[in-house]
Amino acid sequence: MGEWVLARPERLYPIPPGVPEERAVFAEPLAVVLRGLNKLKPWPEEVLVLGMGTIGLLAVRLLRALGYGGRLLAVAKYAHQAERAKAFGADGVYGSAKEALLARARRYRYLLFEGHRGGYEAVVEASGSGRGFREALALAREGGKVLLLGAPGLEVVDLSPFWFKEVALWGSYTYTREEFREAVGLLPELEGLESLVGGVYPLEAWPEALVAKGKALFRPKG
Repeated sequence: MGEWVLARPERLYPIPPGVPEERAVFAEPLAVVLRGLNKLKPWPEEVLVLGMGTIGLLAVRLLRALGYGGRLLAVAKYAHQAERAKAFGADGVYGSAKEALLARARRYRYLLFEGHRGGYEAVVEASGSGRGFREALALAREGGKVLLLGAPGLEVVDLSPFWFKEVALWGSYTYTREEFREAVGLLPELEGLESLVGGVYPLEAWPEALVAKGKALFRPKG
């Protein structure tokens, strides 16, 4: 870490006036989410976002900023995540993927095969875990879409939803320069993102920042 960074001029994007630093630092993950959400267009009537960490909360907030007017649901593990999801535009929040599944799908069993019928039109997997990926596949309805914003690695996954329910899987990774520029341009409309910052620290306080709750923001010379 240092106070100065060498960068090419064409890679610099001015922050719009009036945008606080605590919000501007989310430009990069916001661009990642923007690229993924654009793959859901034309917008489905309903979206379920699984995992209310930074990426999941950005997805909820950005969907509303992009004009999504459909039903927006979320799965949050903790109460403070659920509160932020609602503040960012979620119509409803489930406490677990199992709760979300029981609310919409029904169990189906044929001989040795077991699955679920019903679910959600589009599921955004934002937890980044293998378990979250498996849950997202189960939560998607027949002909539904699963957008993989998280980044699970090598996992054992039941592939039956792909043929049993004809679920479509969309992967998304990083962003283009144009998408980053668009994300920066959206920052003035995204009030509230700064609430995701857990604290602001000088560089010498990095040990404290690493264990802080929420995202840590470094400010050289305090």
